[in-house]
Amino acid sequence: MFLGTSVNACITKMHEEGPWGFYVGWMLAFLFLTSGSLKIAVNPTASRRAIKAAGILALVFAFLALASLGGCFGLGAYKKLNG
Repeated sequence: MFLGTSVNACITKMHEEGPWGFYVGWMLAFLFLTSGSLKIAVNPTASRRAIKAAGILALVFAFLALASLGGCFGLGAYKKLNG
């Protein structure tokens, strides 16, 4: 994720057109981590502690994915309103 973000920043020069790809990339990464955490949370052989930790991680990653999506839309609205 960090390598992909660094490459994206170098290629697009984040200050020029706007880093919407940055937000989308992080949203996809957090959704991937959410799905992995949920997979652990529903595993019948996992311990109670692992299930609880995975559930909390899934919530955190889902929140971060929504925040990335909000950042993407927020940036688009800001640019639209400010010309």
